[in-house]
Amino acid sequence: MATDSKVADDISTPLSYHTILAKPIQCDQSSIFSFGLMKKKHAAVLSRIRDIVFAPDYIPSSVVPNVVACAAALPATEFSKILTQPNIEGHTAPYWAIVNNRHHALWAFIHFVSGTSPSVSSDLRIACMITNDHSMFKELNFGNFSEDRRSRCFLGCQPDEIQVYTCDESIKQFDVVFPIRMFQKRLRTAPDKSLRFEFVAGTHMVV
Repeated sequence: MATDSKVADDISTPLSYHTILAKPIQCDQSSIFSFGLMKKKHAAVLSRIRDIVFAPDYIPSSVVPNVVACAAALPATEFSKILTQPNIEGHTAPYWAIVNNRHHALWAFIHFVSGTSPSVSSDLRIACMITNDHSMFKELNFGNFSEDRRSRCFLGCQPDEIQVYTCDESIKQFDVVFPIRMFQKRLRTAPDKSLRFEFVAGTHMVV
């Protein structure tokens, strides 16, 4: 069929990173359920996501349009799977966005992720750890344990702001400041009479 041939050729044609904005992945409604075509579109989207996290000519302003173009080419659940499966060098796309310091890409990816899973959370934690990025660790809401979150909500207490300062990076020496809000009240209401804190410092995750 001429239409299928045109769509397949369009998807399989390699695109440079700079042309993604001008040339979205095409989708012909008459052949959308073709298994072969869907596989090609899946591969094309994964290739573009890989370029976003690895290509040397990274342009932050073009990330969101690129990701939106990829999302438009597949059903939402399929695109979410691509972003949350370890299909890029054994890790997820958000992992590489953190490791390669491409935070625009990270937040664009997360917008299209349906829910979370332990494996994805673990991958993101590892990325924060090896990059020694406690700020990103906090932005991703890690270290905010559910039992303590419920206690703080009950008491009307804001989240704690753990502060990590690097003293000597060569020997992984760091200082940590724990400004714990409403400490006594939270400790009394804690199930095991203890409070847990998690942070990243010196390329380690500490609890």
